Amino acid sequence: MIALAKTARILQGWSVLHGSAENYFVEVIRSVGGDPKRAALELGRVGGDWKLPGFGVPIAAEALRNLGFDLSKPDRHVCRAVGSFGLVEFRRWTDRSGTKAPSPRIEEMMKVMAAVESFARGVGVRATFLDNAIWLLCARSGCHLTNEELSALALPS
Repeated sequence: MIALAKTARILQGWSVLHGSAENYFVEVIRSVGGDPKRAALELGRVGGDWKLPGFGVPIAAEALRNLGFDLSKPDRHVCRAVGSFGLVEFRRWTDRSGTKAPSPRIEEMMKVMAAVESFARGVGVRATFLDNAIWLLCARSGCHLTNEELSALALPS
């Protein structure tokens, strides 16, 4: 909570100087060539020029989604589904039993967001919509499918 209070102060100061807190996020996206996925990395990665306290990449992606940008949130559910579907390989996912999730690295989170975006484009929906559908397959408040059940949904290669 302390880190999020620091973020609120940063955004409030930005709002005073630049007209709105939303402008902060727009500037981040502009600084990375207009790509909301790369903006999520900048907002959430340690050492990023635009890093906000208390934000990791998934929370940064969620903030951008809440502002209307179309991208996937590479949280534990989406990462394990995309990994189970065989769309992204994770170096740190030794225990794939049950609903255990990988421990994604920054570059792997970028690959997850790109994979969901590509998949969404292929089926004619927004990445945010597909992300929500994938999340519902995995979360306790949804179907809560295991990794094995998710793998069974993947198309044969």
